[in-house]
Amino acid sequence: MAIYCWSRKAPYSVSEVQGPAQYVLGQEVTLRCVMEGTFPEDMAVTWKLLHGEVGMGVGEDGAGAGPEHQPLLHPLPEHWKTTRERSRTCLVASLIFTPTKQDDRVRIRCVFQHEARQIREQRESQEIRVCARPRLSKIRVLPDWDPPEEVPFSVQIQNFYPRDIHRVEWSCDGKVWERSALSEVEDNVDGTFTATSLWRVPSRCLTQPEPRVRVSVQHSPADTPVEGELSLKDAGLLRPPELSQISVLHSWWTFGGRKVTMSCLITGYFPGELSLTWLRRGVRGAGAVALQDSSEYSIDPGVAVLARDGKRFQRETRLHFTPSLLGDMGAEYICQVGHVALETPIESRCTCSLTGGYQAQNPAQSSPQLPAEDETPLPHHGANDIHVEGTPLPKDPPSSTEQGSAMTADH
Repeated sequence: MAIYCWSRKAPYSVSEVQGPAQYVLGQEVTLRCVMEGTFPEDMAVTWKLLHGEVGMGVGEDGAGAGPEHQPLLHPLPEHWKTTRERSRTCLVASLIFTPTKQDDRVRIRCVFQHEARQIREQRESQEIRVCARPRLSKIRVLPDWDPPEEVPFSVQIQNFYPRDIHRVEWSCDGKVWERSALSEVEDNVDGTFTATSLWRVPSRCLTQPEPRVRVSVQHSPADTPVEGELSLKDAGLLRPPELSQISVLHSWWTFGGRKVTMSCLITGYFPGELSLTWLRRGVRGAGAVALQDSSEYSIDPGVAVLARDGKRFQRETRLHFTPSLLGDMGAEYICQVGHVALETPIESRCTCSLTGGYQAQNPAQSSPQLPAEDETPLPHHGANDIHVEGTPLPKDPPSSTEQGSAMTADH
């Protein structure tokens, strides 16, 4: 005798619970579960919210499906709504709600049930991971620079959930500098978090024509980063340079083959990068020619010195050369400076007079800003200093023949 066993295939199918890729705090979502095929017209649908092994349920009309089930989020029914769309062979059950922090790490089950036909089909969603995407405040520059040689930038990462931030990355002019830790994390009343990221960049590294600082925040490895950007111009950090008159460091021995030194003080600028050119315009009215280091001219661009507050630079540049009585009479020497805070370069000029002296002209700008009390003063030689290739010459009284060829600086 043979015994045959077989199971009859159900005349319907039930899909998995389908939901969004992310459950964002405060943004309404819809979950769906679909039954297709042949099934009773009065099929009941129940949605359950599962916290571990404990479940609560809600029927299509909001009533509990049994004595062991309670209405789901009964105090906030508008946040949890069920709908059904029925065709001849398809039943689409939907659950609509707005995730809260309390919904994190729960699962949702959809149950299709008909007691008379002894039908019970259930499907569960993946574990819900509630999140809130971070928002960035504007990047700002803190007023206190400590240490003064580093510029402190700060940004707030606002209203994110969960608490952990995968990565905060700062960059300057496209160059990634570092990944920053969060200096402060605060709890918000809505259950989200707000954090502060602080980054310091050395002032001397801000060298591009238009320095820009960027921050990139990635909440989780799968998230698209949110980014912020600040230009130093928008931050109010750009400070244009100011030029002093050109000082001529000379002696009455100049036309005897001794070198002279022209000096120009550049003050009050930020950031520390600038362009510097010494030019000479001859007596024949030709255009000014940029001078280069050579056997005739030696250019010392100087070293940028940072003020004590870290917010300004200054430097002294010098031009060394041996003047010619015939070739330099009426010639004009120009110190030209360009900077990101300037639309056009500024200049300070000095002209060799007919008497054999040098006449300094006022720079093409307002009067130079004097170093503030907290600035580190640079050594700046007066017009009567005597230099021979950087070494002071003795200030002996000139002879009557030497006086005829003496150079004086007129300020």
